[in-house]
Amino acid sequence: MSPERTLVLVCLCLAAPLAIAAEPPIQPFSAAEPGALPAGWHVEGIRGRPKTAYTAVTDGDRVVIQADAEKSTAGLVFDTRFSPTEWPVLQWGWKISEHLAGTDILRKKGDDFPARVYVSFDYDKRRLPVGKRFQLGLAQLIFGADLPGASICYVWDRNLRIDTILPSAYTDRVQMIVVRSGDAGVDTWVSETRNLVDDYRAAFGEEPPDVVAISIATDTDDSGDSTRSWFGDIELARK
Repeated sequence: MSPERTLVLVCLCLAAPLAIAAEPPIQPFSAAEPGALPAGWHVEGIRGRPKTAYTAVTDGDRVVIQADAEKSTAGLVFDTRFSPTEWPVLQWGWKISEHLAGTDILRKKGDDFPARVYVSFDYDKRRLPVGKRFQLGLAQLIFGADLPGASICYVWDRNLRIDTILPSAYTDRVQMIVVRSGDAGVDTWVSETRNLVDDYRAAFGEEPPDVVAISIATDTDDSGDSTRSWFGDIELARK
């Protein structure tokens, strides 16, 4: 074998694992079998409350996630780890059948949404003031899980303007960002694109740490309503 051919083979072998590592670190919904959940995704609920049901269904020529909430709440979660500076662009599609009556982003009793997308960050909670750690601890008692030190929650709100940023009614370590507003697009697939680095800076005033989870959620436990929503693939891009 010539030296040139050997060099080419060595380069290809070295390049193969790099190509694998360069894949976006999230499993698409479209890879799931209808009636099941995509690999790596799991449901996390709130202690003592009914869980929203998530199922892969066929919509046209693709598989999406259908969320059915009946006085319930839960998230469909994918645990991961990546640098948002490496993968800053988050894209997804969603469809809601309706807005929920009586929702209010500012009140715990109104904290229901037909569709949310959460991004959780590996923020060191020891950096928080004592009062903030106590507030986060109270929220963890309510939700029955170890909450991350910083999260962004993208929502479709009925009234607030797009790009409104407000703290969650439970803790300001979850910052709510309105990415779609009003009735336009209801019962229609719409697409969203966000820059994680820009949004984290706007929400928390500093550079983002690693992302450790991405979740979707449909919840009606506070309002007592029932609703159905759908989520398409959540994708990451470098630009």
